[in-house]
Amino acid sequence: MTSEERRELEARLKAVASAMQRLFATDDGAVVLKHLAGYCREGQTTFSLSTLETPQMTAFKEGQRNVIVYIRTILGLDLRLPLPRFLTVSEEETDA
Repeated sequence: MTSEERRELEARLKAVASAMQRLFATDDGAVVLKHLAGYCREGQTTFSLSTLETPQMTAFKEGQRNVIVYIRTILGLDLRLPLPRFLTVSEEETDA
């Protein structure tokens, strides 16, 4: 990735992060965030010792939990600073 592509990627990600911060700062956004926190198992383990639960089910639940972790990460960013490297890497992977 060229430095120009990296700058464009960071600008796109900051625009998304800024929109998420504005959205979740509203009353409706707070309601949705609370719902997502429960649905995505925030603060809960995704591992189960149950013999009925398959590794695929655990992986699925971990994927759900990852969504709320990502949102909370975005909401905690100071957008005046460069974005953390792991955010730009994940965006590159999804564009491939």
